[in-house]
Amino acid sequence: RIESVRTILNRVQAAVDKLAAAAPDDIGVQRTRAAMLTLFGDIYLRTGDTVSAGKTYETALALRRRLVTLAGDSGTQDRELTVMLTRYGDFQLRAGKIREALALYVEALEIARRVAARDPNGIDSQPDVWFTLVKVGDARMAMADTSGAVAAYREALDIARRLAGAKDAPPERQRDLLMSLSAYGEGQ
Repeated sequence: RIESVRTILNRVQAAVDKLAAAAPDDIGVQRTRAAMLTLFGDIYLRTGDTVSAGKTYETALALRRRLVTLAGDSGTQDRELTVMLTRYGDFQLRAGKIREALALYVEALEIARRVAARDPNGIDSQPDVWFTLVKVGDARMAMADTSGAVAAYREALDIARRLAGAKDAPPERQRDLLMSLSAYGEGQ
């Protein structure tokens, strides 16, 4: 089964890579390729091929970094880079590479904060800051850095409270608040 999956993914990737090579500066084409690579990394991971998953995530991350450069000051590209950094951080954490995961989460947090600073009252970018703070806290907890974890969880909790209390807050914000309360409680 794994070989069948690999054969199909390789064929699709060859076609998309050919298109991407023909349009190296086309943001739309390169975004499609980055999304494809991320999805392929997920598939490799689910099928137990962690080596291919890691390599594919690394390629997707490099492409996401390039897209930020191509797009200039684009919140969309920054957000997609944040998501990829977090995804690769999760991969590293599962592989037991806690320091590498933490570095990826911290980078994602820096970008999420920068995006949120562009629109401090916006409710769309704040959940990314909350989410990456939770990831930073989880990695710090895995490293037995309880005080660092609690600090990250505390800041995440403050954001979750603010978001959950906003007028017309979607139900997800209540869930985020519960998750933050739980993480903060575990860290204490």
